[in-house]
Amino acid sequence: MLELSHVSKRYRTRRGVVHAVDDVSFVVPERQTLALVGESGCGKTTISKIILQLEKPTSGEVRFEGRSVRYRVPRPA
Repeated sequence: MLELSHVSKRYRTRRGVVHAVDDVSFVVPERQTLALVGESGCGKTTISKIILQLEKPTSGEVRFEGRSVRYRVPRPA
């Protein structure tokens, strides 16, 4: 089972803070599928990257099979 609970992602830009995803929650039960659909710029890719651990959420929690997903902080090159 995959569960997102109150997930938000914000990016800092030169123009200020961009709220890419704000307070998203959903559950995908075992053996089920979910399609993310929506307009361009609504956060589909950001949610996907958070699920795949390519992005760390600003707030909220992602759980997979009952365990909280841990995000590694990339080391400087």
